Amino acid sequence: MTSPDFYSSSTGQVPGGDLISVLLVDDDESFLFITRRYLENTKKFRVDTLTTPLDALNYSNISGYDAIVSDYYMPGMDGIAFLKTIREQYGDIPFILFTVRSREEVLIEAINSGADFYIQKSISMDALFTELIHKIKLAVARKNERISLQDSKKFLSDILDFLPDATFAIDRYGYVTVWNRAIEEMTGLSAQEMVGKGNYEYSIPFYGTNRPLLIDLIDSADEIIAQYYSIVYRTETTLTAETNLSHPKGNQISALVKVSRLYNQAGEIIGAIESIRDISEMKKTEQKHRESEERFRGMTERSSDLIFILDEKMSAAYVSPSVYIHLGYQPDELIGKSMDFAAETIFSKNYLEFMQAVELTMQGKPVENMDMILCRKDGSLMYVSVYVVPITENGNVMGAQASMRDITERRKTELATRALMMSVVETTGANSLRIITETISSWLGADCVVIGELIQENETVHVLSMFLDGNNSSDFSYDFRGTPCEQVTKTGFSLYPDDVACTFPRCKFLSEMRFRGYIGTPLHDSS
Repeated sequence: MTSPDFYSSSTGQVPGGDLISVLLVDDDESFLFITRRYLENTKKFRVDTLTTPLDALNYSNISGYDAIVSDYYMPGMDGIAFLKTIREQYGDIPFILFTVRSREEVLIEAINSGADFYIQKSISMDALFTELIHKIKLAVARKNERISLQDSKKFLSDILDFLPDATFAIDRYGYVTVWNRAIEEMTGLSAQEMVGKGNYEYSIPFYGTNRPLLIDLIDSADEIIAQYYSIVYRTETTLTAETNLSHPKGNQISALVKVSRLYNQAGEIIGAIESIRDISEMKKTEQKHRESEERFRGMTERSSDLIFILDEKMSAAYVSPSVYIHLGYQPDELIGKSMDFAAETIFSKNYLEFMQAVELTMQGKPVENMDMILCRKDGSLMYVSVYVVPITENGNVMGAQASMRDITERRKTELATRALMMSVVETTGANSLRIITETISSWLGADCVVIGELIQENETVHVLSMFLDGNNSSDFSYDFRGTPCEQVTKTGFSLYPDDVACTFPRCKFLSEMRFRGYIGTPLHDSS
């Protein structure tokens, strides 16, 4: 036995280097010496030598070599038996068999036992060593490629298992090669059960029978695909469709299915991959949104109010049909128009108030009961009361809903009432409040007219004159909390055409007198 000059590295690699480590086993010590010298002179190899396979098998670091080169005829154990033991104990270490004979049965047995290459010693030494160097490099490169491929497959497998969508792949012959964890959970079938299955068996968990899935129809015409799937669309590399699946756990699901071909490095098709996403909840949400939108659209299209849906830039995304009646614009003339357009046209008479309302909305604050003047398309004016509710998502303003109620007639009544009162006051003087109440009662046809002084300290109204059913009263007070008079102090001119007693249930006077409507306006002193 030759005493091997082993390096201390347990991996068989030169520390810090990239030399190929080779274990050379041969009972011919002179051949060992020459071969080792030749290989190491190339500066590509680091070679250790032993004279028997048994010595090699007893060496604990044998698995650290990049390649083993062995003679066939050796005492105690021949090269084939040595090879078989290496394969059983150490796996796929590249193994090259040397012999001086070219017996066909030896060659066949060597290949069947897992030898990477077989080299005859009978050729010239230069040719032999040239072939040996080539075969060692080739065998090591093949193993590295196998390891790299295994790592890539493991890496890809881990990625596919991590995907939340149920995913599987087939080879070009239709056999399952990948079955990820998500599809295991969806179908209840493990990868161990499914990998290697063909003949459309991967469709059985979903349909109970062998039938093509989208992965099998990737090259089919859309007309054929439409027999199985809906909403089919293609890109250059993928095919996507929607369908309903019978979920293995018993319930129907809506699924978004996406497939793509798989290629090797040469650009050849080697299979296909399919992912299945459960979109049942998304479909339910879409249906609810459609129903809600239909209800909303139905209400807005029957409403006499002006209704706008604004996007995040405060441009109109929806305009109710009533806009034509009120402003003379068709909805399409306003949809998509910018905030600046609205400010310069419709809201030009209330530019500052309009910009204030926009600013409040962008801050996520609602706008309530803001009176504005709108300019119609023909230049005429209308009065509206504006309400705006921001649409928010995760704290961000994504748009707004705005409604505007026509208060033109109310505004005219308010102005007329004020004009009447001022004319009466100017004509009769401040001491003739009785005449004022009687005149307003006559002009409006009101059953009761009250002029009172607000006493802020105790939240009461001191009645200066009240005309009720043809009689005039004065000089008494009442608590105005919960009455329509309180609303007047907050919002100004107020009009309640009907059911005022229901609107202000705390005001017993309204219900006792069976008053149905109410109109009120604030009066201001000289300050």
